[in-house]
Amino acid sequence: MSRRPHKKSRAGCRDCKRRHIRCDQQRPACSHCFSAEVQCSFLEESSLLPPDLHIHEISSGSSQHVSRAPSPRHGSPLASPDDGDDAYSVNLNHLELFQNLSNPAFTGPINGLPDNLPLEIYMSSAMKTPYLMHMALATSALHLSTTCDSNSRPFYQDQAAGLQTRALSIFNKAHTVLTPAPDNAVEMFLFTSLLSVYLLCDPLLNHGSDFGGFLRRFTVALEICSGLTAVVDQTKHLLENTPLGRPLEVTRLIVQETSPVGSECDALNKLIDDLASDTASYRACAEAALYLRRVFNAQSAISTGPKPQMIQAVIAWPLVCSPVFRQMLVEQKPHALVILANYAVLLHRGRHVWYYGPGGKWLIEQIVDTLDDRWQSWLELPRRAIQE
Repeated sequence: MSRRPHKKSRAGCRDCKRRHIRCDQQRPACSHCFSAEVQCSFLEESSLLPPDLHIHEISSGSSQHVSRAPSPRHGSPLASPDDGDDAYSVNLNHLELFQNLSNPAFTGPINGLPDNLPLEIYMSSAMKTPYLMHMALATSALHLSTTCDSNSRPFYQDQAAGLQTRALSIFNKAHTVLTPAPDNAVEMFLFTSLLSVYLLCDPLLNHGSDFGGFLRRFTVALEICSGLTAVVDQTKHLLENTPLGRPLEVTRLIVQETSPVGSECDALNKLIDDLASDTASYRACAEAALYLRRVFNAQSAISTGPKPQMIQAVIAWPLVCSPVFRQMLVEQKPHALVILANYAVLLHRGRHVWYYGPGGKWLIEQIVDTLDDRWQSWLELPRRAIQE
């Protein structure tokens, strides 16, 4: 019997070509490789991925196929596919993403506030650094996927994923050895910071209906971001006397703050005491809860109104969680889920910021539904937060 012919996908992954099947080219891994639990060659474009991650640990936010059609807003780009590498071709989709970077809806919650990084620094650095420009456009596409109609959402989600993957590829080629220097420290810091925000918030914005799948994606993002913090740490001494110095200092003070903790998360102390016989789990949860209480304390200390410091702190908390705690989340251990539900309170309080959106409320509801009656009393604060 002759083999059924298939449509070639020249840009497809290596395994799909070998198996003579059509690749859907989804990022970070195509659907066929994900289903077969094999390592997709697309993942090789990012050397920042931990070497021991497997394909089943990474999934897209939605099971739906992401369309590669032109943007519904603009139609086809000005240049046709037959134009090849025409130096005068213009991609209106990318121009839209670039224009959105200065859109108040994109920058409004944090831009121009004290202790926050001016947008101009991102823009001027991105104009001369391709990997940073691609990462900025990816984040812009992620934002537009939250504001557009449902028909356009798959397009912007696809743009965000593709540009983020390309940004990583360009970054890895530009920095085969991750050694910050005075001439690249600003760009490396901006890139790793923006990538961390993207990786942490994308699962919240595109969580789908599978809570277990969300936890796997979220913890993979945490693992990657924890590696990125090593890059940020290497740049700190080079950035102290730049406009980046103050935002770094604000986050450091919140994470390392040693004043007496507040009472908002007091219940977590009693919860964690149950783990005393399991030293590794106890230490992981105690550390995560301690840092979380510090973020709650910082929120209480900041006056009402926009809080750029809190946005930095909320992003920073998952990055200090240990590998043991991350694994407890993947395994849906109740103690870790209760701590995560309390973290989701901070996300819910920041729901006016587009890259949190309704993610905090959804996360609390999922954890409440997942844990049985024995654990509901520990979820009083999260439940009360979404009812207010």
